[in-house]
Amino acid sequence: VALEIAVSPKDPGRGYRYTAFFASPNIVTTSPDAARALTGLRAPPNILLLVVDAQRADTIGQRRVDRGVLPRLFPTLEGVVDAGTELTQAFAVGNQTRLSTYSFLAGQYPTYGGWHLARWNYPEDVKQGFYDRAPPLLPHLLRRLGYRTAAVSNNLFLFGNMEVSLDVGFDAVTDHRDGVEDTVWITDSANDWLTRHKDERWFLMVNYNGPHLPYLPPKAVMAELGPKIEGVDGYSKPYLGEIAYTDGYVARLLAHLDALGLAQDTVVVLTADHGEVMDKRHQCYADNWDSNCLHNHGKTLFDEEVHVPLAFRWPGKIGEARKITTPISHIDLGPTLLGLVGAPIDPQLLGRDVSAALLGGPEPEELPILSEARLASGIRFQGLKYIVHDQTERIKFDSRALYDRRRTKEELYDL
Repeated sequence: VALEIAVSPKDPGRGYRYTAFFASPNIVTTSPDAARALTGLRAPPNILLLVVDAQRADTIGQRRVDRGVLPRLFPTLEGVVDAGTELTQAFAVGNQTRLSTYSFLAGQYPTYGGWHLARWNYPEDVKQGFYDRAPPLLPHLLRRLGYRTAAVSNNLFLFGNMEVSLDVGFDAVTDHRDGVEDTVWITDSANDWLTRHKDERWFLMVNYNGPHLPYLPPKAVMAELGPKIEGVDGYSKPYLGEIAYTDGYVARLLAHLDALGLAQDTVVVLTADHGEVMDKRHQCYADNWDSNCLHNHGKTLFDEEVHVPLAFRWPGKIGEARKITTPISHIDLGPTLLGLVGAPIDPQLLGRDVSAALLGGPEPEELPILSEARLASGIRFQGLKYIVHDQTERIKFDSRALYDRRRTKEELYDL
């Protein structure tokens, strides 16, 4: 980009002296072509990140097939898995939305990145410390490459104007607050945003909240789903209804992407921020939070809370119906997306780039998977899982066969 400044005197014969000043000019452009020229990238793809709050890994894909409890209930979400590559052993860093979302957007662990907090409200010094550290937020990194970035959600942790949240770097956030209508509004807002920015290079995160408590699927959805899940045990049926309801609106979103002619040029990522406790043997009462564990999350680090769906679809680039079985952490999401668009990996990112495996290369080696709850931490590696709880955590399980917090603060499982 060349900037030329010229001064032309109106009356050169009168002998006036002209002086011009400028300092460190910034060239601001939304053109992806200009960004490619500066970075050396060749036509990087758009990125659509679909996050379905609290959706368990065993509701779709290979984990659903392996477990053999649920039939194929969610055609759109299953279709994304079928049309791309699924990472069957993907794990969230946290067991609640705030810890998890910040982790996969920043590629860092909560205690490392500075957003770990056992209570809800952030003290002002903690918020300021987060901004002073300038973590490698994915929206920031992509914006430097010429991407327009936005989030459409029911997720109050994506904008920083409240005590419970931090600004995570999107150009714009549209947030919808409702128990049912938010699914409709999120889809409409996302489709409208895509229409307005279809000629730009973009990164859009669409965060559906449906399967999160309270489970309030429309009666019509439950009437259609009911016969398909008759006799199914081990899941809240309204929870499954919420996923079915969300599935229908994801279909509208992907259909609009296709109608705009953007599907071939877009990496679609499907995941969840965490899972949900459905196993009655995991029922517990968390005195610190005055809440039960069953049909909830944020209380334990069992796999059903942190094992999440993860699939990548990019027509013609990422192979269809492929499975990667190596355990993968959500902190690998940012480096992997940067790898897919051909960008350098920021050294502050703690995750690894597994884009080569998505593009047909060999599976990555297994590395330890770390998880962090508000008052517990866990590590998962080579078939074993170790969890340690803070001394201040007060939690009691109904089943005597499980961990007894009164006896020990540690858990060790052969998976």
